[in-house]
Amino acid sequence: MERLRASPFASLEELGALVGTSVSTVRRDVNQLAAEGFLQRTHGGVRRLESSVANAQPAESRPVP
Repeated sequence: MERLRASPFASLEELGALVGTSVSTVRRDVNQLAAEGFLQRTHGGVRRLESSVANAQPAESRPVP
């Protein structure tokens, strides 16, 4: 989410390199965040939703379901 505060779009490859994980792992996480309304999934990447980026909590502070 920090990355999306700086720019409205990020590719899955870029996010994978940023966090040091595979594109498949990023895709699963992105799909979950999109389902929760934090971002919009696009072809090959993600786009921020203005209201969700401003209100997003870091993963460490969110309760685990």
